[in-house]
Amino acid sequence: FRHRASLLGGYLPGPILLILCGAQGSGKSTFCDNLVNGNDGSLSPSSPSANSKSVAFSSVHDAHNWVHLSQDTIRKGKPGTREQVEKAAISALGDGKSVVIDRMHLDKEQRSHFV
Repeated sequence: FRHRASLLGGYLPGPILLILCGAQGSGKSTFCDNLVNGNDGSLSPSSPSANSKSVAFSSVHDAHNWVHLSQDTIRKGKPGTREQVEKAAISALGDGKSVVIDRMHLDKEQRSHFV
């Protein structure tokens, strides 16, 4: 929770490019969904028994407007190319949005395109 709150809380000015690295099934897409949709895994703030963490997290959600980009779904839910992900990331960052790249990036060469 604390790390997501740091990303969403306005501690870092301007758009952020967050590049995830990890093997398939390691939770990258779940993390992206939680980050982009403001879900911290706890009860929603509208729930009467919601804890203070979910309320605090949701209240800072709008500090960065996040875009989740994945090569697996870049073409309207269908697989695409790394170049399409790069182009979409550049466009979103240019629009002032923060971007999270959801790819495995298992080796230095794969990461080098985004770093």
